[in-house]
Amino acid sequence: MIFLIKYFSGNFKFNLIRIKNYLKCYYLWAYTLYHKECYFGPFVGEFGHLLSHVVPFLSYMYSKGVKVHYCGPVIHLPYFYDNHNHLIVSNYFKLRDFYSEISPECNDQIYPADIKPVIDEFVYLAKNSNLAFWDIRTRSFYFDTFCRWEYINGFIKTFKFNKINKINHFSSIVLFARKKGTYSPVRGEDWNFSELISEIKEYVHKIYVLGHPAFSHKLESEDNVEVILSSDNTIIIDKCIHADMILTQLSGTHYLGVYTDTRVLLLLKGKIDYSNIKKDRRLRRHMGEKYKLEYAFSIADVKNILTNLKQNENAKPN
Repeated sequence: MIFLIKYFSGNFKFNLIRIKNYLKCYYLWAYTLYHKECYFGPFVGEFGHLLSHVVPFLSYMYSKGVKVHYCGPVIHLPYFYDNHNHLIVSNYFKLRDFYSEISPECNDQIYPADIKPVIDEFVYLAKNSNLAFWDIRTRSFYFDTFCRWEYINGFIKTFKFNKINKINHFSSIVLFARKKGTYSPVRGEDWNFSELISEIKEYVHKIYVLGHPAFSHKLESEDNVEVILSSDNTIIIDKCIHADMILTQLSGTHYLGVYTDTRVLLLLKGKIDYSNIKKDRRLRRHMGEKYKLEYAFSIADVKNILTNLKQNENAKPN
């Protein structure tokens, strides 16, 4: 009985906080539209959250003529442009790249000590601005409320990177050889990426192995395989724009396929919690994906999919 009382009282408290935060979102939205200006941040979290929650919402506000003061890592800046190469935020409080020093989780405020003064300055200016401050530092507001609220109301927009000079024949694929431990229920077991590359490189003209050095396996360039591990997202965007397919385990990198209209092959292995895939599929639909996620459970699956992709691309008229 005591357990039940604690359980229901805990749920009541959680739901009360969520209701309060939902009302706060609507208030902030109304206040933002009234002033046509606001503060949003600070963001120090995962790449997938950036592409699926932060950028789509700021893009939507930009489309409504709202000037946004934003705080986040400078390496993410290439994603903050519209189709005409205009910056979607009016002010960008730049944080240095610190992802080699911490492991991001959602948007939990995990960062090195030298980052704090910049964030403190941003928060101070936001609180004293008389403008709406979308303070996403707490998980209860950001993850439990805001991330759902924006999609429930359709307050998202995706500016896609155009496939400029895209050649018609099968040319290249991008592989993200993510290094996040041997197993997680989200992405399953780790793949032997050296073996995978060795088995599939004859099926493609070029393989680009991309990723942030902090989250990527250290592989060597060889033959038609070029390894480019860099925090420069302009390189990642460029290679994904011109790629025929992106190969990755389940991580936020698959959202790059939405922004670049590129097919994505999820590399799945071992026991996986498919609720995460279901959630990501739903978000991708709202973001306006051109291609649905595809799945491979073995190297043989990857070979078959690449073979079919090559045949379909070669069949297109030049």
